Amino acid sequence: MPEAHSVAGLGSEEASIRVFMANRPDYPLTGPAGQLLPANGTLIENINRECGNGWRKVFNVYAKWVFALSESTGQTRGISSWQQYRDELLLTEQGSTALWFEAPEHFNPARLNIVMGKTFAGTLGLTDSVEWLTADFAVCLRRSLIVTPYFDYRQLTNEKIGFLNHLIRCRPTLLKQAMGRQT
Repeated sequence: MPEAHSVAGLGSEEASIRVFMANRPDYPLTGPAGQLLPANGTLIENINRECGNGWRKVFNVYAKWVFALSESTGQTRGISSWQQYRDELLLTEQGSTALWFEAPEHFNPARLNIVMGKTFAGTLGLTDSVEWLTADFAVCLRRSLIVTPYFDYRQLTNEKIGFLNHLIRCRPTLLKQAMGRQT
């Protein structure tokens, strides 16, 4: 039987949107080492309950961002709110999202890669190899990579979610990677 915490993250292995962060929830996530565990109907709710408000913010901001991106491109797939998106599609096998709890070996340029937080970007050695557009956002088009603020209401505000989605929509390569599985 696999050990707890052996999975690399949550979501779909085929996700078109891959978010990388420096930490993982203190919650038993079992599955094959190095692979993703798709969220079932209660996994996100259970992590929120057991691991606190910080994880609730991460999942809520992730859902708000992806739902807003889907709305802006007319690809909501019958989902009417970010809460419904979080509860039904976020980090599921059927969804287009993944959340990695560790550094990637490499960034797949055929996917949209998001590094959550400037500090984690520095840990990955990315701060000098990306183009900083603002104090909070950087891109590397060759890697289909965007560095964003941490997924927290105070750091990735609604205004900054709007900027992130504008950034993706204005760069056809990034938009294609982000919407790859949703079309």
